[in-house]
Amino acid sequence: MSYDLDVFAPREASSEVLLEVVAGGRGLAPSRNGARSWTVNRGSRGASSFTIEGPFELEPEDVPSAVEASVLAAKVLYQFIVEDPTDSEVPHATRCARRLAEALDGAVLDPQKDLVWSRSTTRIVASPPKSEPASELKAMWFCLRDDVGPDAARTLLRLVERYLPEAMPRRFGGYEPLRGKLTDGGIDGFVGAWSEEDSTVFTTATLPCLGGAISGGGASGHPRTFWHVSLDFLAEPFRDPAWRDALRSLFIEVADALPAFYASVELSEGHRWTGRKMVSDLDSDWPISPVSRDQVWSGLPPVDTWWSWLGGPFEEYVDRLPIHQAEPTVKGVFFSVEDEPVKPDEDRGLHAWLPAGLFSTFAPVSFWQRPLPLNPAPVVPDVLRPQA
Repeated sequence: MSYDLDVFAPREASSEVLLEVVAGGRGLAPSRNGARSWTVNRGSRGASSFTIEGPFELEPEDVPSAVEASVLAAKVLYQFIVEDPTDSEVPHATRCARRLAEALDGAVLDPQKDLVWSRSTTRIVASPPKSEPASELKAMWFCLRDDVGPDAARTLLRLVERYLPEAMPRRFGGYEPLRGKLTDGGIDGFVGAWSEEDSTVFTTATLPCLGGAISGGGASGHPRTFWHVSLDFLAEPFRDPAWRDALRSLFIEVADALPAFYASVELSEGHRWTGRKMVSDLDSDWPISPVSRDQVWSGLPPVDTWWSWLGGPFEEYVDRLPIHQAEPTVKGVFFSVEDEPVKPDEDRGLHAWLPAGLFSTFAPVSFWQRPLPLNPAPVVPDVLRPQA
């Protein structure tokens, strides 16, 4: 039986970096055993202290949630192995694993003690300046209420915890001030509050997530036709591919798991950070919801979004999408306009490929009216029509 330490990191270490990390320990000297194996000896006699195996490529589901909370987009694993768990070499291996984790912006998991050590700054996001306009990303998932099971909220939080733990609901409730705290009741506490809420549960979160909203699971909410989830984010961090990959995984997995019939991520500009929350005014972009307040499907949005996900009701149309922008998922199709968050050009968004009748249009509006009212789309899939 050995004593093992796992180092999770966003990138591989070059041979030079690995040698430098090992050399940082007094009396340690590495020798290569193979392409992914090093033996580390210690002392004047060169006795074996521990071995380092890796790097090994990781899938997102291979990364423990405790590590994800410290390291953004961990992609590789190194294993430090001390053959004898009672050996005095364990502290030397531990210090060396920590040096490697620090050099790679990663984390060390000690499975024997169920402890994570990290000094990674990959998940730290600075607040935007108060004096400058700020941009948001709004992710929205829409479901048919009859398709939403009793475990929907738990499913959502498990996926958020895996891919973007910053979006976990620090506080939550049906009205301000939000009374619920994740630290008090954990996921079970949130699910309990959600299951009793007839309207909407609002949440606050950790940057880059600004908060969100989820339709309640209370009994009187069942007559509603539609059910939705939304999460708001600062846009700027998602110009980093690591943050973007995490959001993309969350966006697709939630759409498939709920399941949704339509989802989107939209960039909006001209907001202002108060130091505590984001606020909007008449000069701000206001995200557009395709479901009206009286529970009517208005149609696909009149303005194209950065990302879209189309489920069953749109199955007959998705073959029209260009293969370099559309990716089949478990229960739908993911459509992306560009790599980085953008407002799509007319020749790149859904409007360029799908029938015009599927989209709502802007209705006449008074100067003060926000969000902008919509004329309903003339073509509505049967399953999204109001039921008699």
